[in-house]
Amino acid sequence: MFSQHYKALLRHLGSFLRIPALLCLPTFVVIIVFREWFAVPAFAVLLVLTFGIGQFLFVRFRHHTHLPASSAFGLIALTWLLVTVAGIIPYYGVALTGHSGCREFLDLNSAFFESMSGFTGTGLTMVKKPANLPHCLQWWRSVTEWSGSLGMIFIAVAFLRKKKEIDKIYTAETNSFDIDGDYPKTIGKIWWMYVLFTALSILAFAGAGMPVWEAFNHGLTAISTGGFSVRNDSFTSYPLPVLVTGNIIIVIGAISFKVYYLMLFKWQFRKAWRQTQLRYFGTLLLGLISLLLMFNRPENWIHNTFQAASAIGTCGLNTVPVQGWPLPAVLLLTIAMNLGGNADSTAGGLKTARLAWLLKHLRAQIWQTLAPNEKSSDYPVQFDGRAVDHNEKNEEVLQALNFLLLWLVAGLAGCLVLSLLLPDQFSLSDILFEVSSALNNVGLSIGITDHALRPAAKWTLIVLMWIGRLEIYAVVVLLYGVFGRKPR
Repeated sequence: MFSQHYKALLRHLGSFLRIPALLCLPTFVVIIVFREWFAVPAFAVLLVLTFGIGQFLFVRFRHHTHLPASSAFGLIALTWLLVTVAGIIPYYGVALTGHSGCREFLDLNSAFFESMSGFTGTGLTMVKKPANLPHCLQWWRSVTEWSGSLGMIFIAVAFLRKKKEIDKIYTAETNSFDIDGDYPKTIGKIWWMYVLFTALSILAFAGAGMPVWEAFNHGLTAISTGGFSVRNDSFTSYPLPVLVTGNIIIVIGAISFKVYYLMLFKWQFRKAWRQTQLRYFGTLLLGLISLLLMFNRPENWIHNTFQAASAIGTCGLNTVPVQGWPLPAVLLLTIAMNLGGNADSTAGGLKTARLAWLLKHLRAQIWQTLAPNEKSSDYPVQFDGRAVDHNEKNEEVLQALNFLLLWLVAGLAGCLVLSLLLPDQFSLSDILFEVSSALNNVGLSIGITDHALRPAAKWTLIVLMWIGRLEIYAVVVLLYGVFGRKPR
C-alpha cells in the first residue's frame, strides 16, 4: 500500500505525534493541584489520541527507518502542522465546558491560532485577558512554547534509537552545531542546558518578587523567547527587579547554545567570547537600546531596554504598549525583530550568523572594488576566531542569500494579504510590524492581532508563524514535494 519511503515517513511521524501526549502529563498535575476537573476530558482525549496514533504508526512501521535526507525537511514541516492541529483539543475542549475565561476558543480559527503561536514559540494571542484563563490552559500555553521554541526534535530524540535517523532529522530542523560529529550527544547537551536555564529562570523570577505560579510560567516563556504571559498586562506592572531579571533571561535565551557549551562543558571562555554571533548580537542590542533612548523618552530607560531585548531576542513579553511609541522607535523594533538572535538558540528572525556572513561578504566585495588588482578570495575572512577559506565563505553566503530571498517574499506577501483584509485604521508600518512579529516568531503586537480578526487574516498570520518557525525552506520542500514536478 505504501512505498518504503512513505512507511519511514509514517514511522517518524509516529515518534513526533507522541510529544503532545508527553506534554499532557505535567498538565494533569496542574489540573489536580488547582482542582480543575472540568479540563480532564479535553486533555484525556488529547493524550489518548496522540499517543495512540503515534504509537500505532511507530510500532506498525518500526522496521522502516531509512528516511531520505530530502524527506526530512518535509517531515519537520508536516510534524509541526499535525502537532499544532492536535494542540487545538485542549483549547476547544475546555471552552466547551463553558468556562468564561476562554470563550474565544469556541472559534476553531482562534484555537488553531493559539496552538500555532504556542508550538512555534511566537506569543501572539487571541486572548485579551490571559489571567482569566484556567490554570491548566495557562500552563498549556507556556509548556507548548517551551517545547516548540527549542525544537521538538530535542524531545523526539528520546523516542529515536539509531544515530542515522537523528542525523537527518536534526540537520533538517536546524543548522545547529554538533559535538565531534555526534548529533545525539549534541542534542543531549543542549537539552540539559535548556532544562538548567529554565529552572534557574524560575528561581530568579521568584527571587525577584514574582508570585510562584507566574514565575513558573514566565520562566518557561522567557528563556524560550516565547512571549505568552499569564497576566493581562504582560510585564507592565512588575517592579524593577523583575523587569531587570526578565531582561537578562530573554538575552540568555537569544544567545547560541554553543557559547554556553564552550563555557560550561569545555571551560573555553576565550573561545566562547570569540564567537562571531555573540559579538554581533551584543553590538546590535546595545545599538538598538541607544537609538531607542534617543527617539523614545530616555527617562523610560527600563522600558526601552526591555522592549529592545524582547524585539531582537524575538520574545514578545512587553512592559508598555507599542502603539503609543513614536514611529522611528516602532520601525527600529520592526528591524530588530527581523534581525533576530543567534542561530542555535531559541530566538527567531534572520539570525546573526546569516547577517555576519552577508556583512563579511559585503566587506570583501568593497575591498575588491577598492583594490581591483586583487581577488575577492584573497580577502581574509574569519568566523568564530578561525580563518575561513573562500569556498566555505561562498557556500555560507549563498545559503544566507537564498534564505533572505525567501524571507522577503514571505514577508511582502504577508503584508500584501493583510493590507487587503484589515480595516483602513491600520497603517503600512502597523502591518509591517505585525507581519514581522508573526514571521519571526516574536509575539509583540501593535494591536492588529485580536479575536475579532477576520478568519482569513488569522490564517495569514498562522501561515507566517508556521513558515517562520521552520525558516521557510522546510515548507518550500514540503509544498514542492506535494505539488511540484519531480526531478528526474
